[in-house]
This record gives sequence, C-alpha cells and structure tokens, in this order.
Amino acid sequence: MGALPDLVGEPAVYESLAEECSELAKAAQKMARVLRNENPTPVTEEEAKKMVDEEFTDVFSVAIALDLRPNVEISLAKWDRLLSRIEEKEKQMTKVFISQPMKGLSDAEILEDRNHAIAWAKEKYGEVKILESFFQGAPVEAKPLWFLGESLKVLADADVAIFLPGYDMARGCKIELACAMGYGITTVALGEEDADWRRKN
Repeated sequence: MGALPDLVGEPAVYESLAEECSELAKAAQKMARVLRNENPTPVTEEEAKKMVDEEFTDVFSVAIALDLRPNVEISLAKWDRLLSRIEEKEKQMTKVFISQPMKGLSDAEILEDRNHAIAWAKEKYGEVKILESFFQGAPVEAKPLWFLGESLKVLADADVAIFLPGYDMARGCKIELACAMGYGITTVALGEEDADWRRKN
C-alpha cells in the first residue's frame, strides 16, 4: 500500500478515485462533443484532448496509490465480448453504398451531398452501415478506372445502393448502377425532392 492511504486513510483515497473518475468522465464527454461538433463549445480538439490526458493521469495516479492493477485476462475478455457485439450489430445493419457524381466538385461539396444521402438512408432504413466509396486517400497518380475498380469492390458488400442526383450523367455512376442491378443489389435513385440538396442540377 502506498504512502497516501497511510496518511489520509484508505477510504478517503477511494473517494478521491471516485472523484477523479467523475472528472475523467466529464472530460471524455466534452471530447466527444468536440469531435461530433455537437452543442458547440469554445474548447478546441487539442484542448479537450489535453483535459482527457490530464484527468486520466489523475485517475492513474490514485490507482497507483491504491496499488490497483489492470487484470489483463478480464480486459481481453471484455474486449472480445464488445467486438462480438459490434460484429453482430453490424450484421443486422443495412449496408449502404452511395454512388454520386464527383467531377468538378470539391471534397467539401462531395461530403455535403454524401451527408444528405446518409441522413436520408438513416431515416429510411434505421441503423445503417455506410460503406466508404469516397477515396480521399487515393494515390496521386490514380486514374478514373482505378476509382471505379475500388468502388465496385465496395459495392459488392452492399445491401442497398443509393444513387444521388446527376448519377445518370456520370459514367462511373452508370456502371455502378448496371452492376448493382445485374447482381441483385437493391437500388434507390434519389431525386432533389428526396433530400435538401445543396446543389441544384
């Protein structure tokens, strides 16, 4: 047992641990708000992360004083259960592929249209898993056919393929539509009436 419990008493140190855990929880919730951009806060992501680090250090310090140690076996078992629950939940989710015109658009415009489609999909299907079909980390020298090939790999896992306004004028989108229909993937073509589209054709 460390010196702190000897000085102030073990119950008081456990109360300190409870208090520090509460502060860590608040810091973690604030970090989540910053990352989600919910309930806007003047705290930056860097500042929020620093608060989480500081509160975690406080919890860890008190735990050391109480001679508490993590149980590796319990930790691994809990992670296994969590991952199993996540995998089972994902199996039950509708996997959604989004096909959208991208030529001449900035990344911000593409993501804005994509977010409208995601909102529509969640309202229509409930819990969904959005398959990533916007390859921002693509090789600099990648050609259009490379992007189409990667998209078709993703499309293969989809339950539903959603096509955004203007898809009928985009070569890649038309190929994706033909593949989805040819291989029995449910297709939905959204019009401007289906969502509050930022860009009008």
